[in-house]
Amino acid sequence: MRFNINNCKGKKGENDMKSVMISIKPYWVFIIIAKTMGWAIDKQKTVEVRKTYPQDDEWNKVGKIYCTKDKKSFNHIPKKYQPFMKRFLGKVIGEFVCDRIDTIRKRGIDDNFDYCYLSLDKWGNDDIESEITAVKNSCVLRDDLNDYGENSRMLYGWHISNLKIYDEPKELSEFYKKDFKKALCYWEYLFSIDCVDDEPEPKEDYILTRPPQSWCYVEDIVYCKDCKHLMFSDCYAECEKAYKGIVAPYDYCDKGELK
Repeated sequence: MRFNINNCKGKKGENDMKSVMISIKPYWVFIIIAKTMGWAIDKQKTVEVRKTYPQDDEWNKVGKIYCTKDKKSFNHIPKKYQPFMKRFLGKVIGEFVCDRIDTIRKRGIDDNFDYCYLSLDKWGNDDIESEITAVKNSCVLRDDLNDYGENSRMLYGWHISNLKIYDEPKELSEFYKKDFKKALCYWEYLFSIDCVDDEPEPKEDYILTRPPQSWCYVEDIVYCKDCKHLMFSDCYAECEKAYKGIVAPYDYCDKGELK
């Protein structure tokens, strides 16, 4: 079954929308980015299969790609590309828009995913055909898919579109965990004055230090350049006096810039 998530709108404002960070092994990252990089290889991965998917209506449909340090996976990358790919290990290397998610169900007498590797001509069923296409575009082998989904009734194919590779890979520490803004008092953080509200939690507790096992919600760190004022959560601060350089996604003045 295919469902369109483009029309899913958050209940809060644009400033409160969350991205997702997804951990992907090096070889899979390689065949995801190969076409964008202009590399001539015989595979292109445009679907990432997972056991769950983001259901928060504050998700902005953006997925940040964290490249794991898995050595076995890295060694499957052709040697000519390994020197380039090595710079991505343990980094956030780019992002994509997830404009569609395909539900992939177990079917058949054996109650598995074997049908996903049969010819499309056999079915004449839109749901099954979308599932077969999703698995084909994931580049996952039959046995690997069945092993991965052994204890799951269904899997989910995240569609990868509008892929963007960062000029420089980013550190995990450049991202905050979900809802970090709710735990901070910005007046105390910016001005180093006593907070009139509840005691805020240290911002370090919300900086991402470990990659997600599968995926997690994140918020970017945004840096403002040469602006007179910084605006977020109805608070204002003059850069020359108080600005520390860390806010949430899209919470910057009209002269601010995302890094």
